[in-house]
Amino acid sequence: SLWGTLFSNTFSSLVNSLLSASFHSVHARVVATLRASLANAPALRSILPHEAYRNSLRIATDLDASLKKVSDDAHELLVHAEERDESERRLRQSLYVQTCEIMGRLINELRRMLMGKKNSIHAVESEDEEEAARDLIVGRLCHLLKFRLTTLPTLLDPNSSPAVLAARAGGKVGMISVAELQSAFEITDDTDTGLITFNEAMDAMEGAFSGTHFHGAEMVRETMLLSAGSDGTSTEVISSSKVGVTPRNLTLLELVLLSARGLRHELGGPESALGTIQRSLDDIVQTCFTKWAHVALSLPMKSFRSSLEQFMDTALTVPDLEWNRLHNLGEEDPDELLRREIGDALLEDTVNGDSPPTPEALQVGSVSTHVMSYLLSVTSILNQSVCPTDSLQPYPSCEYASAMGIELGSADSPDYDLTMIHTLRSCLLQESLVSMVQTLNKVTMAPIHDSHSSDEVELEVVKCSAMSLVQMYLDLNFVSHCFFKRNIYGFTSDTTSYKVDGEEDSEYSASHSKKLL
Repeated sequence: SLWGTLFSNTFSSLVNSLLSASFHSVHARVVATLRASLANAPALRSILPHEAYRNSLRIATDLDASLKKVSDDAHELLVHAEERDESERRLRQSLYVQTCEIMGRLINELRRMLMGKKNSIHAVESEDEEEAARDLIVGRLCHLLKFRLTTLPTLLDPNSSPAVLAARAGGKVGMISVAELQSAFEITDDTDTGLITFNEAMDAMEGAFSGTHFHGAEMVRETMLLSAGSDGTSTEVISSSKVGVTPRNLTLLELVLLSARGLRHELGGPESALGTIQRSLDDIVQTCFTKWAHVALSLPMKSFRSSLEQFMDTALTVPDLEWNRLHNLGEEDPDELLRREIGDALLEDTVNGDSPPTPEALQVGSVSTHVMSYLLSVTSILNQSVCPTDSLQPYPSCEYASAMGIELGSADSPDYDLTMIHTLRSCLLQESLVSMVQTLNKVTMAPIHDSHSSDEVELEVVKCSAMSLVQMYLDLNFVSHCFFKRNIYGFTSDTTSYKVDGEEDSEYSASHSKKLL
């Protein structure tokens, strides 16, 4: 009836306004709690892992409880609704859209928290430890959000998406696909950084939704809580993101969530709304712990480089005999030396060379102390950064993980292990390998400073003594054996969204380091 339709539309508009206000309140509380936790966090080397886990778990649990309460309160309104089926359909659609928007906004806020004044893992200064402590806390929180938001599978039921509900109602869908949104994003992202500003996002969305009844610029302005200035294009954030100065930009995955009201999400898999959230959280986790590992290993790496430079100075200035004496490879026992001289004299008396002298065995010491010290430092940092809970799988069953939109590999693959200790260990292994190989390459393959020839550059390693070259070969083989033969845990994915400033992506990969070795 006309009255039923009018009441249903009024009910839908009212519920949408109430949900919008409720979700905004949930977002503000979560961000305020996280910022307070970051402000009160101790220094990086004083953080206790069980306290970091407890605080992150509390935030994730509170967010899940808040989302569940908003959903339950909204469903209670159906008791007073006419046209119950239609009202329930619109309520589910509104919950779906509002959940996508709050998660997109929250993920954007978490990612931009990590983008301080410096976004390079090579600039190690005093304030880097403060940023690394923040990365460690945010990384732990995002890792827990992947598994603890148990209400997301219900709120983001694919059958509640606007595209599916509109198709079932027989109406005109009038929505765009993710591919169309990606095309508009890539056209706007002329620097290929994977990031566009808020103003650029509004332009991209306006172009992507042209021809539909949706207004792309207004969609970005509403979902990101932006206030329009006199010219209608101001991007002043009126949410809690005013606290602190962070770059105001968006990624493609964040736009996919923020434009849920006019976008056709896939029904399952990584392209679905739930899969998009999981991929976004994975990117943040990877970025957080990659930057944390670099700062955490910066002091051991300084010591390693200093010792390696001293090693090269010695290798360039002392002969083999002195090298053997410095490394306790000489024959200091007089009795042993006498027996060897007598044996040499007897060999010289051999007739017609029937028994040729045995060649002198090459004396090789153990692995260099600076190599062992650095590897032991990596192990120590891992032990100091985990608690017993980090060794437990964060999901109770494979069915639970599948319902949360998490793809598991085979049981014997590293991707199957999603524990926190595995994540931290993989990042430390990746960082230690890349940093060690790059340092070895820069120090040992440095050109001779007093070489004035512009045609051919002579390397310092060519001037090293034979025994020092043998020692270097031993060290390199030991490093290669540790990381590529005895390493059963693997490294982080080479396809991470985090890029090292001034380097190609491949230069920060395990495969590139293996080639250098």
